Amino acid sequence: MSVLSRVARRFSPASVLVAALLTSTMPAWADSVLSLRTERAVVFKDGHALLVKSVTGKLDGTGTGFIENVPDSAVLGTFWAMSADGKTVGLRAEYAERETTLEQKTTCLSMADLLRANIGKSLTLMLASSGRVDAKIVEVLEGSQPAIDAGDDPARALSSTIVPPPPGGQYVVLELDGVRRVIPVGEVQHLSGASLETTITRSAKVKSRAKRLIVDLGRDAAEREVSLRMMYFSPGMSWIPTYRVEGVDTPEATMWLQGEVVNDLEDLNGAKLDLVAGVPNFRFGDVVSPLSLESAIRETLGRQQIATGQVFSNAAFRDARGRVREEAEKAPGAPVVPGELIATGEQDLHVYSLGEVTLKRGARASVPVWNAKAAVRHIYTLDLKLGKIGRAEPQYANPSDRPGTPAGDSPLGLLRNRVWHQIELTNAGASPWTTGPALVMNGTMPISQDLLTYTSKGAKCRLPLTVSADIAGTFKETELERQANALNWNGYQFAKVSKKGTVTLVNRRNEASRVCVSLSMGGRVKGASAEGAVIIDAGRGEDFEDSYNTNVNNHSDVQWELDLKPGETRTLEVEYDVFLR
Repeated sequence: MSVLSRVARRFSPASVLVAALLTSTMPAWADSVLSLRTERAVVFKDGHALLVKSVTGKLDGTGTGFIENVPDSAVLGTFWAMSADGKTVGLRAEYAERETTLEQKTTCLSMADLLRANIGKSLTLMLASSGRVDAKIVEVLEGSQPAIDAGDDPARALSSTIVPPPPGGQYVVLELDGVRRVIPVGEVQHLSGASLETTITRSAKVKSRAKRLIVDLGRDAAEREVSLRMMYFSPGMSWIPTYRVEGVDTPEATMWLQGEVVNDLEDLNGAKLDLVAGVPNFRFGDVVSPLSLESAIRETLGRQQIATGQVFSNAAFRDARGRVREEAEKAPGAPVVPGELIATGEQDLHVYSLGEVTLKRGARASVPVWNAKAAVRHIYTLDLKLGKIGRAEPQYANPSDRPGTPAGDSPLGLLRNRVWHQIELTNAGASPWTTGPALVMNGTMPISQDLLTYTSKGAKCRLPLTVSADIAGTFKETELERQANALNWNGYQFAKVSKKGTVTLVNRRNEASRVCVSLSMGGRVKGASAEGAVIIDAGRGEDFEDSYNTNVNNHSDVQWELDLKPGETRTLEVEYDVFLR
């Protein structure tokens, strides 16, 4: 079915009583049009999909065939056609000129329309000058209907087009007693007769251009049946992994993964669907292949926008694992997907093959992927981050103590120094876990929802549940010594300040609990109690208000992992030096 024919099936202007009909004047190459069917869709999280299509049909006498469905947004360098033995088949893309007849059947709304609709019939007419006459309507004198130029988009051109009457139509030719007379249409006041027709079919020629791909295998392939395969990457289809976790109060939890598929690309009818964990490296992902016959280059807005149409603000922050998260601003009519759900290429690609699916363009679907068991360990985490040193306002070792600070943020989001109850899950399955939201359930009761991060086979990940009410942690900082002019750097004098930090943990639970404490701070740690692991790094701007202080100081991270007995209180100490201008 031609493009114009498909448009006609949807065409329904208010004045048309019967659906418009389209009949195409098909070009000579119509008999060699090849059939195109999507066999497989390989969908990535970033909004790209690899479409694999079968091309079948009979070539013409010159060994040429034509494909009418040219993709609009194939990625540069990914558009390939292959024969059954895997050899590359050349393609040629061009526009084909077409002429189609548009017909619309509608009610006669004027005397000229009634006369046109009854040409060749003998009727009784009431004329203004001579009264009632019996005459045959021969013709209405008028010009030819001009062609409608639909350009490259016949669908848009015809969606609001009503075929107008041809020019002229002011005079009608009547035959009375074998004599032909020409009278003004305005002379005719009434028409009557048993065969009187009150509807009219108007028609117009429609000229348009349509894209086509040409397969030319040469005269040796004349009249041959061919079976080819075509593939290309295109934006417009994506999937979002979502997890459900149950049985976290047992040694092994049960996990389910489903994929929420977003299809804004094309209809899938019984196509095999593959969902890919990971993001491919598309060096030219924002450039359209010349074979798509598109002159514009898509603006690079990031993989998230291609996937969902969303727009991201510049606001960004780092989570507890050091990843950058972005706050999304919803674009009208588009689903918003937070940036952390789109992997950043830090993982290998893994394919989940799900069998055949049928999914219309614009539709969404959830499809089961797998379920598995995962070993569970409950831990309690306290993440401490000291504020900027040198700021004039009061410092809060625990940012959540700051007046007006909201409570309850996930440790994967804006950090608050609270003890969080988390579960540690071990991936003992055959495939990695890709990043996605995880809903933790206890039967029908929801416990929490947070972000399950990418986890390789055999690796572990942490999933936050809630802030602990029975394990508390506090931090206290005291100055031990201050040495003036201890360092001269770039002509400036710096004082050396020695400090001690104390972390106090209290376990009010009735059972032993594993607690993990991390301390992130500006300065150089000299030692940590309880076998705390110390990592010294270069200074960071987030630690100091003044860049001079940043240049002469280190950044330190300290981590402890210990077991607290029921009712036990434990203190952890760390000593460090910091230089201040």
